[in-house]
Amino acid sequence: RSTDARYPNDPRTIAQVARLLWREREYAQAAEYLATSKGPLAYSPRSPLASAFAKAFEKADSHETQAAFTALRERRIDPVILVAMARAVGDQGDHRLAFALLGQVPPSRSPSDTGNAIFAHDELEKTEGKEKAMDWLRAHTEAHQLAVAAFQFQRYDVLQEHREDPARPTKGDEVDLLRASALVWSPEPDAAQRDLLRRHFEERPKSVWTPYALAILSDGEPTYLMETIQGNGAETIGWFSGLRAIERGRYEEASDWLQVAVQTDQVQAPPQAWAFELLRRWQGRNKLLSLFTPEDALVVERR
Repeated sequence: RSTDARYPNDPRTIAQVARLLWREREYAQAAEYLATSKGPLAYSPRSPLASAFAKAFEKADSHETQAAFTALRERRIDPVILVAMARAVGDQGDHRLAFALLGQVPPSRSPSDTGNAIFAHDELEKTEGKEKAMDWLRAHTEAHQLAVAAFQFQRYDVLQEHREDPARPTKGDEVDLLRASALVWSPEPDAAQRDLLRRHFEERPKSVWTPYALAILSDGEPTYLMETIQGNGAETIGWFSGLRAIERGRYEEASDWLQVAVQTDQVQAPPQAWAFELLRRWQGRNKLLSLFTPEDALVVERR
């Protein structure tokens, strides 16, 4: 613990200390240590702490891993950190255990719960196959929330596969708008899907989402887009203006518009969440926007 005293807020130091405690089966002490640590912890399965958790139990009995995870949960460690640890276990190859751990993460009653379900779906798919995993995901999420979360986390595979459940009324046009928006960032945009969506919205001129969708799907600059969104909040204007700039390769302009969306007080508005998530991913590129390429902008969540 001498290193911990010298570098108390260093993420790698925190991870090393926690790993030593886990290897000594001091699960409660490890949980207490992490709960009182002041340094940044794990928000990615590749972070030092998440990797340390997976490595500490790489050859251990699954019951030991479960016991350590339970201690963390009971000490109210941030669910985002628990998700990162569970995903790290999956990245190491134990997909069944990762799926079980993700199922133990306490709900936060926020959109992140649906994101966690997508991660659990990923682990299940690797052991039970794509069809069973998607069936599980549909059964454990609300259809509209799933579409919104899939778009926010840039999981376009889930978004395009997603089908509304007739027993659960959803905002179908809004979901199709998200699918249209996803085409902007898809590494290989589906031209047939683009045409299908365009025809769908052209046949629904009274839908509130039609002007947005046609603005995204059109090749030109529809003059009615800004007239339509002027009556909406700054988060909506910032998001859709940023989207158009991204499609045209103007990333500095896009960043300015996305920051307009983020800097509003509409914290529950989906456009603000989408803008924040995209800017966060761009920041992780560690590259000037003036040097961005289309490949840099396509920051898709990897499984």
